Amino acid sequence: MMAYCTELKRPLATMESGITAVTMEDIRWLRCDLKTLNLLPNVMAKQHALDQGAGDVILHRNGTVTECSASNVMMVKEGRLITHPANHLILHGITRGVTLRLAREAEVPVEERPFTLDELRQADEVFITGTTTEITPVISVDGQAVASGVPGPLTRKLQQAFEVTIGL
Repeated sequence: MMAYCTELKRPLATMESGITAVTMEDIRWLRCDLKTLNLLPNVMAKQHALDQGAGDVILHRNGTVTECSASNVMMVKEGRLITHPANHLILHGITRGVTLRLAREAEVPVEERPFTLDELRQADEVFITGTTTEITPVISVDGQAVASGVPGPLTRKLQQAFEVTIGL
């Protein structure tokens, strides 16, 4: 067995300005809730996003949004935080769980339910969560701006709460 660590700087620039995303059919196996070493489809999805000039890919199954290549995705609509439920179609990330807890503590209504690409395109805010991305706003999807094309107020509020939680 061998293990090693390398320092990874916080992605402050993208957390501030946001990233663009593209969508792609989620063709991975049906046990995405298991963290395995078989991540080739995730790597290929991320490469697809990079090839399109985007920061990440938002995966969907027949129009139902699941997650991103290595992060979870959440949307905000009319003050409600919506994300796919933690079932076999997504990996329930630690940062996802912390973000949901912070939202509930701030008395933000949280809905863990499937949502569609059409709903995503009509969102007031979209962001991704992950260990290396923390809470990163998504400012456009498939070339279409998310709302006004800038990070939204709930995203900013959750970013601030997250920083307090992790001791920054």
